Amino acid sequence: MASFSIGIESVSPSAPSFTTLRVAEPELTTANSLSASTTALPTPSYRLPGDLRPEHYTLEMKTFLDGENSRFEGRVLIKVNCEKDTSRVVLHSTDLLLNTDKVRVGDKEITGHEFDTQNEFYIIKLKEALKSGSKYVIEIPFEGNLTTSLKGYYRSSYQDKATGDKKWVATTQFEAIDARRAFPCFDEPAMKAVFQVNMIRRKGFTSISNMPLAKSVQLEDDWFRDEYVESVRMSTYLVAFVVSDFAHLESNPGNTTFRVWARQDAIEQARYSLEIGPKILDFFEEYFNVPYPLPKMDMIALPDFSAGAMENWGLVTYRETAMLYEEGVSDLNAKERVTSVVAHELAHQWFGNLVTMKWWDDIWLNEGFASYVQGLGTDHLIVLIIGYLVLRMLNYFLGEETFRRGVGRYLKTHKYGNAVQDALWASFEEQSRDDSARDSSRKEAPRDATVKEIMDSWTLQTGYPVIHVMRNYEAGTAELTQSRFVTDWLGRSSDDRESLWWVPISYTDPSNALLDMSTKPRFWMNTSNATLAGLPKKDQWLLLNVNATALYRINYDAENWDLLATALRTEKNHGGIPTLNRVQIIDDAFSLAKAGLLEYNLALNLLRYLRLEKEYFPWRAAFKNLEYLSRMTQRGGGFGPFRKFVRTLLTPVYNALDEPFKPSVAVDTIPQMKLRAKVLDWSCSYGVSDCEEKAVALFKTWQKQSEDPDVVNPIPVELRGLVYCKAVESGGEPAWDFVWKRFLGSNVAAEKSKLLSALGCAREMWLLHRFLDMSLNETSGIRKQDVTRVFDLVATSSRGFYIAKEFLFSRIKDIHSYVSPDFSQVGDYIEGVSRLMSTKNDLEQIKQFVELNSEYLNDAKYAVKQAKENVELNVQWHSRYYPTVIQWFSSFASKESSTSPDGRPHGTMGSIALVLVLFTASFACGQEIVSAASEPLSTSTAASVESDLSTANSLAASTTASPVAASNATSYRLPENLRPEHYTLEIKTFLEEDNFRFEGRTLIRVICAEDTSKVVLHSRGLNLTTDDVNVTDNATGHNLQIAGHEIDAENSFYIIHLSEELKSGHKYIIDIPYTGALTTNLAGFYRSSYKDKATGTTKWMGVTQFEPVDARRAFPCFDEPAMKAVFQVNMIRRKGFTSISNMPLAKSVQLEDDWFRDEYVESVRMSTYLVAFVVSDFAYLESTPGNTTFRVWARPDAIAQASYSLDIAPKVLDFFEDYFNVPYPLPKMDMIAVPDFSSGAMENWGLVTYRETAMLHEEGVSPASSKESVTRVVAHELAHQWFGNLVTMKWWDDIWLNEGFATYVAALGTSHAQPTWNSLEDQMTESLLTVFSVDSLQSSHSVSNNIKNANEIWQLFDAISYSKGAIILRMMNHFLGEGTFRRGVNRYLKAHQFNNAAQDALWACLEEQAQLDSAKDPENKSAAPGRATVKEIMDSWTLQTGYPVIHVMRNYEAGTAELTQNRFVTDWLGRSSDESLWWVPISYTDPKNALLDISTKPRFWMSTSNATLTDLPKEDQWLLLNVNATALYRINYDLKNWELLSTALRTEKNHGGIPGLNRAQLIDDALDLARAGLLEYSSALNLLRYLRQEREYLPWRAAFSNLAYFTRMTRRGAGFGPFRNFMRTLLTPIYEELDEPLRARTADDTLPQTKHRSQILSWSCTMGVSDCEARATALFKTWQEQSEDPDVVNPIPVDLRGVVYCAAVKSGGQPTWDFVWKRFLGSNVGAEKGKLLSALGCAKEMWLLHRYLDMSLNETTGIRKQDALSVFYSVARSSSGFYVAREFLFTRIKDIHAFFKPKFNRIGRFVGAICESMNTEYDLNQIKSFIDLNAEYLRDSKLQVKQALENVQLNAQWHSQHHKTVTEWLSSHANEQYFA
Repeated sequence: MASFSIGIESVSPSAPSFTTLRVAEPELTTANSLSASTTALPTPSYRLPGDLRPEHYTLEMKTFLDGENSRFEGRVLIKVNCEKDTSRVVLHSTDLLLNTDKVRVGDKEITGHEFDTQNEFYIIKLKEALKSGSKYVIEIPFEGNLTTSLKGYYRSSYQDKATGDKKWVATTQFEAIDARRAFPCFDEPAMKAVFQVNMIRRKGFTSISNMPLAKSVQLEDDWFRDEYVESVRMSTYLVAFVVSDFAHLESNPGNTTFRVWARQDAIEQARYSLEIGPKILDFFEEYFNVPYPLPKMDMIALPDFSAGAMENWGLVTYRETAMLYEEGVSDLNAKERVTSVVAHELAHQWFGNLVTMKWWDDIWLNEGFASYVQGLGTDHLIVLIIGYLVLRMLNYFLGEETFRRGVGRYLKTHKYGNAVQDALWASFEEQSRDDSARDSSRKEAPRDATVKEIMDSWTLQTGYPVIHVMRNYEAGTAELTQSRFVTDWLGRSSDDRESLWWVPISYTDPSNALLDMSTKPRFWMNTSNATLAGLPKKDQWLLLNVNATALYRINYDAENWDLLATALRTEKNHGGIPTLNRVQIIDDAFSLAKAGLLEYNLALNLLRYLRLEKEYFPWRAAFKNLEYLSRMTQRGGGFGPFRKFVRTLLTPVYNALDEPFKPSVAVDTIPQMKLRAKVLDWSCSYGVSDCEEKAVALFKTWQKQSEDPDVVNPIPVELRGLVYCKAVESGGEPAWDFVWKRFLGSNVAAEKSKLLSALGCAREMWLLHRFLDMSLNETSGIRKQDVTRVFDLVATSSRGFYIAKEFLFSRIKDIHSYVSPDFSQVGDYIEGVSRLMSTKNDLEQIKQFVELNSEYLNDAKYAVKQAKENVELNVQWHSRYYPTVIQWFSSFASKESSTSPDGRPHGTMGSIALVLVLFTASFACGQEIVSAASEPLSTSTAASVESDLSTANSLAASTTASPVAASNATSYRLPENLRPEHYTLEIKTFLEEDNFRFEGRTLIRVICAEDTSKVVLHSRGLNLTTDDVNVTDNATGHNLQIAGHEIDAENSFYIIHLSEELKSGHKYIIDIPYTGALTTNLAGFYRSSYKDKATGTTKWMGVTQFEPVDARRAFPCFDEPAMKAVFQVNMIRRKGFTSISNMPLAKSVQLEDDWFRDEYVESVRMSTYLVAFVVSDFAYLESTPGNTTFRVWARPDAIAQASYSLDIAPKVLDFFEDYFNVPYPLPKMDMIAVPDFSSGAMENWGLVTYRETAMLHEEGVSPASSKESVTRVVAHELAHQWFGNLVTMKWWDDIWLNEGFATYVAALGTSHAQPTWNSLEDQMTESLLTVFSVDSLQSSHSVSNNIKNANEIWQLFDAISYSKGAIILRMMNHFLGEGTFRRGVNRYLKAHQFNNAAQDALWACLEEQAQLDSAKDPENKSAAPGRATVKEIMDSWTLQTGYPVIHVMRNYEAGTAELTQNRFVTDWLGRSSDESLWWVPISYTDPKNALLDISTKPRFWMSTSNATLTDLPKEDQWLLLNVNATALYRINYDLKNWELLSTALRTEKNHGGIPGLNRAQLIDDALDLARAGLLEYSSALNLLRYLRQEREYLPWRAAFSNLAYFTRMTRRGAGFGPFRNFMRTLLTPIYEELDEPLRARTADDTLPQTKHRSQILSWSCTMGVSDCEARATALFKTWQEQSEDPDVVNPIPVDLRGVVYCAAVKSGGQPTWDFVWKRFLGSNVGAEKGKLLSALGCAKEMWLLHRYLDMSLNETTGIRKQDALSVFYSVARSSSGFYVAREFLFTRIKDIHAFFKPKFNRIGRFVGAICESMNTEYDLNQIKSFIDLNAEYLRDSKLQVKQALENVQLNAQWHSQHHKTVTEWLSSHANEQYFA
């Protein structure tokens, strides 16, 4: 049997010896009447007992071909000979229904029936024993289903081209053990018998079987019985029959009638097989000297066939690609394949059929011989498997004539019987003796060994040898040693080390290379060592295994390798080294290097000669090994250097091709055509010259031609595969669909095969998902025979690998079910995906997968074992060789040009020999990896490494946990017995290379509130000079004696133990000297840097970031917000630097050696986290518009970009002074833009620190959105000067008082500064959408939240504190009224200035103000309910998690509505029994009032679970709640009201008067209610249809926020296609309305208009709307190809650069990526750098994304630590990048954790980013496993991780509940042009 792919790559890595392979015991399922007694045999054995042997079968089959209901009925009579008394009949049967009532065994009484399901035995129990020597007839009636399983007797189908009807075929495939699926039988190869087959069929069908038809008898009702001649004696697996309506062609060239059968539409394609079949059969008859024993040969091409072909005697069944050939459509590769497979199957008529192996452990006797003589029969490329190689070697040493006569002897001796390999050896031995006796000079075998001894060493041992050659160049000798070659050389077993073979050694050298090419062995080596003598001297190479006739590798010493490489590269005709030896040299070198036996640089250096190589086979060997390196590098940045290296090899060969894509001509040989095709394939794949461009252009010619593309195809047939692939790769969905249509329409199997292959080349991940999904659906058009091929096509690409792995891991159950009963195919899936697996994470994944799915892998154990070993070896390779190989590639690529290695011009292609030997079965199965892959190296520099808390002197011995830490539940809090009043802080900063540090001294005046004998304060990462620490009584100057020092590392406590107590009411001075490292960790006092544009030198600065708990990293302190004090800061710096701090500089004193001390004015009373100081060489701009001096600081190269901040900040500060009616309390405000900064900005009092993008703006380079962002952030930080600084929360659980207020009033400040921007609505809508999303999670938290440990503090800096805090303040403003709200805030600020407060203090002040204002003006009182206080109302919003949904059920007749409230959670069905109720301000309007009354004041307050609205409009009018979305609640209307709203939005003028903010909320509510299952998705999606008429920014903003969710949910599957088409229908009219879509912003454009244009263009380009992407890439190319400096002149409009950059990088590959990267490195504008950085994550090439992520963890690359998370986001957001990012996170979590130290909470954002797109049960299990395994790295991100996990659960829930519904709706509306 020919497998689908029996070429060299399919030889198993964990190869067994030839005769030790055992057939696995199958796991079986049946359905028959034996179910009552299906127990296992007492002694299970998968072999038949042998007491009965069949002699004759009479088999009658009636076939019903009726589509899905197809079935068969049968009856078999088996005449058996009893060889041993037995009372039971044991034979095989599976998947058959046996009519046991009618079973007969002669005249014996049957007592019972039994079925052994494990071994597929049907057992008939007899009352009386059968007697030895007697014959009996067993009669068994049965029936079965004609399934599509491709096993046993099954059905296939095809579509009639003329009528379009589906036609059915019934056919068989019995090898190895599936005859039992068609009829009960003795289904073992040695159980040979004669078969008489009768086939009953309907009129209109034809039947064929192994033997000629004897007669056909008409039965009743158009049924016929075809009776066939009795067969010769044969095995059951060779029986065959087919029922079809096929046509046939016939010829009778000799004694054998040949017929070829095929579909009527394809019968002409069978002519070539009919032509060559008889010729090959005649050749074999002559070669074997044994006539073909049957009178006829039928060959039939089947539409569905699992193997390549099957050698059934007299009726060979083929897959269509293996038998059909059409000139002009099928290429010569297809012709060669047909010839090879036909020859292979005809060879089996002797080897396998005439003489059959006794058992399957000698299957090589069938397949090895067939493969060997197939090559003789075709004179074409030999299909290589190990059996072939051994027989070829045997032929060479026995000689051709002895070999042929020995084969004839073997066949004649054992014809019609069975044999084992010893019988073959005996025949060869006898023939060899006979021939030697006639001519003693003929024998080349060693005299002292028999053929059996020699050949047993090759067939009974696993593997093959490597001969190590160590030359003595002076003596002219060489020492040879042999051992088994295994790729895992270090892990080989002792058996491998001791294995020995009889090795025929042939060799030559330069002096003999052209004269003596004899392949005869010079001697035989059967010991571990041998010596060669008489060899050439030092400057001449030695070559073993002439023409690669024997099966062994050769590992020469390094000098001989170099001599061979030099000869290949520099000498004429490659030094005379034969082609096959060049093949072996290449393959040996790389395999030896892979095993660690040869330096990789030697192997790689060898390949350089290929630029001179003109023959196919050496290139074929090179490509095979380069393919491995490609697989090992394509999932990392190393693929870039590898690709460059491949280009240097291919470019001269490609350039030498005259018209690369021209059709072949008559003089072109097959190898020439193959070489051209292979070179073009690799050249196009690796970006050589214009290869891909030419291929795509050729495809487009076909695609756009006027002729029918199914009839006229201008692409040369030999090049179609690569052209199709390149076109699909670059052409997206249109090209994919075009190829798919051609695939469905093609009538030529070889062409269909190429088209199918091309479909796996798609770059768009969703297309690959769809392709795999289609492969498990028989109705899709992909045949079941091709299912594993489709998987392999996807799995072997860098993009498809991730999809295929996920597909296998998540759908193993479906795959197992689909391939039933051929479960071994599951092994093909595992093998396919294992090829690219090369990381430790991959290895763990495959092991876990195998462990969890053992039930589905029982029939694929061998493949699983191989796959695991492959992955282990890949991991080992990656660990040992990856850096070396990549370094070599990088070095080579930078030095080599594309010229010939010797400088000569390149020649043309030459002709080629037609034999290839490649070794692949070289793995030691089951070996453990000796050294596991090393962990990836951390990219952190030594300077950035710090211990959590390192101390000097006496602390080293006592760093135990403090008793304080275990005393109570809030052990992380400081005791309150000491409170600081004043700090004197002096810090000396060293900013020199290799000396980044600071020295400090802090004096803290404290007041003792309670007697205590210890001082507990914070310190982390500081070296404390404990010998000099003092605690002094402030009044007396008495130094208290210190008893000891202690560090509580967990809580960052430094504890000073005193010998006497501090007394309550007394004040003390604590004096602590210390030192610290200026790290790059972005926390505490750290260092940042920038590159001076003028000099190119790196400049350093020291800067602080203390919020929330990092002041302790800069100086020992009481680091809690309520521990406020006055600070006097002194900064000691070198000349050339400037320092700044919170307060103005008092004086600067010069010290020694160019050192200065800057002494600052004492601060106001403030918290430690607000202290700040900076040492830098920055420039500044200054203005004093009022009472406050403003200075803005930045790098000298960027200081001009700070002008806008200097302009806007005083205006905003003045606004806040007016709004709060509280003056800014400091005399100055410094704002500094820091190159490296973890947050957006930090509100340190009087010295606000910013990330550059948050403070700098350059007109003409920074977009309008950047200007808006700068304004917002500046306003936010200045708002903090009151909320956070002047009044500070008491503890971090009320952080919302800082951040919520700052967010809300920043929007007011921005609106004041830029009135046309609509900032308040914009920012509040953004906040509302964010809160609606985040706060709908069960894992959300309340606004005011109890903190259980210090690690949780950072986690509260989230959307709840910022956005929800802002939203509820806005809601409060609306119900209290603007005046009351402002006055209440003023009251709060004045009451608590320079102090701390909790939220109740704010409620109290607002309540007091509300009452006062109400008393003054009863007519203008607030809208708060009279019966509730502000505290009661607001506590319901801040102390409860979540927010409500108001359900509105209208009574249209009565004009009322029933309202109910619940907490809204996305997981509605899984919600807990949450009885939360809120005080909800209900405002509403209707069509009559929408344009007149849009008051946001509540009509009433809802504080109960139910309420009723009255006086509402009637039936045809909508109702709208929450006017202008001023309150935080969702609304779920009844379906009719939703429809009324939807209709109004879509059809009425101005959208029915519904305000923009409400349109945004309607969109968001509808889609999230649908997601929760509270609204039909059809209603929600129907609402979106109005967007084609929407022209405002905010509703589209809300829509895009939700549509992004659909993108994430669909892009990893086929659903993305309908979604994208639907998006195009929404976006197209908007896009087409844009005047010059990519034009620059004009003076008339408002900010909302500019942002709207940008978001429309971004989505339009992403979704493929019109010419958006083409315009964007063209504009980018204008920039890229212009003559001006691209860093100076950029024609792309600033507001659209993000869109254009991303589109260009996505489509442009590495050249575009490198161009953008260069611009990123050169840009001086933070906003521009941000856009460039984001665009780099748009790449579709996976290796670029791998490299990009690797670069993000290396600070030397140019990516700042602050931006590493942004890089991750930019990659994770794309469909292809998601997989890369997920793998990066899962495999490098340890490195990420180390890189972000101490900002470990950042890791939670990595998890959140990747979880957004995870939406399957497989994803959920993966993320759970990841979290469990990496808890130590995630402990500071528990809340974020918990929310991320819940998101995955919700996504998976959505996928199972809604994906199908949504996709169907989208599909039905995807092509709408106009909406009613």
